[in-house]
This record gives sequence, C-alpha cells and structure tokens, in this order.
Amino acid sequence: MARVRGTAGAPTTVWWRAAGIVEPGDALGRVLGFPTVNIPVPDHVPDGVWYVRADPHQADWLAAISVGSRSTYYQNGVRLLEAQVLDFTGDLYGQSIQVELHILLRPQRQFRKQNQLIEQIRRDIQDARDWAQKDRSRLDLSTRPDLLPAYTANKI
Repeated sequence: MARVRGTAGAPTTVWWRAAGIVEPGDALGRVLGFPTVNIPVPDHVPDGVWYVRADPHQADWLAAISVGSRSTYYQNGVRLLEAQVLDFTGDLYGQSIQVELHILLRPQRQFRKQNQLIEQIRRDIQDARDWAQKDRSRLDLSTRPDLLPAYTANKI
C-alpha cells in the first residue's frame, strides 16, 4: 500500500520541496498507463526521477516523480514536474499539492522506443516502493515533529 503511515523513527532527508496547483497536461502519462499530476517545477529542483512523498488532500502518499523536459517525446520540451501518486485514485486538477523529493532514483534519459520507457517507469515505481518499504519507519513525521520542524512550517 502506498499511503505513508509508519512507526516512529528518524525522518527521511528532504532534499527539495515543490508545491503548486495541479495543472492539466497533455495526458501522455495516462496514455502510457501511468496517470500523473503536473505542477510547475521550481528552477532549483534538479532533473531526474525521484522517490517522493506527496500530500493530496493533506494525506501522505508515496509517489514517483519525473522532473525534466520529456526528451523521449519532445526535442525542446517544456520542463515539467510530473508526479505518479502511487495507489491514488481521484481528480486533483486545480487542487494544491506539495511534494517532498527524497531520493534521486535515476537521471533523466531519452528512450528510443515507447515500450522501453514504459518498462523503465514500471521499474522506477517498483524502486520507489522498495525504497519506501525499507525505510517505512523513517517516513512518518507526525510522531516526531521535533526532528523536522520545517516540515509543518512549509506545508501548504
């Protein structure tokens, strides 16, 4: 299950935070079988595929995020932050969401064939789940707010 609820422990390091209103995209993720939420990407967030926590509806969920210009499909694509919120169903268009980027799973890369990209996305999602499972006890900050006081101060 992707919803983050664990036991008390040391928090996961938050390398970057991004927040924004979910915007409609070109539905490419949905076409590939991995619907995403798109928010404007701050300049300070490095490109790559990340394991993250996301908070739609003020609940913590695991997600895999791609930050980049989608070079497999676009030669000069617009830089996006696309979050595949794991095991979440619902419509988030127009809603506020915050994501915390924890682990860089891999750099961005271009794929020659769509099926290669789909297989890599499946591996990225599994890597995010595996990472979360290993460190699940470190993800629940609600029992240890003293360990990361900036978390609540920066929450939307």
